Amino acid sequence: MALPGYSIGGPTLEIFQYQQKPSQHPLQQEDIGFISTGFESRDVASLIVKFSQAGGSILSVGADYRPALLTDADENIIQIMAAKK
Repeated sequence: MALPGYSIGGPTLEIFQYQQKPSQHPLQQEDIGFISTGFESRDVASLIVKFSQAGGSILSVGADYRPALLTDADENIIQIMAAKK
């Protein structure tokens, strides 16, 4: 999927689904071959609350939410960064 706001050939988002989970749990950000998905938000605190209410977990939160590392119910790592002011 092409990301909005860029010219043709700009960044894209690809999502892959595998039938088997890795034998090592839980996944860590530094695991070989694993890339987390990152997003920027103007209100990271509210996003973390909503994410937790939906069944997600908090791995860590950096100073000024740069970054917040979360996992979803499938143990995928999500990075959320506070938008620069």
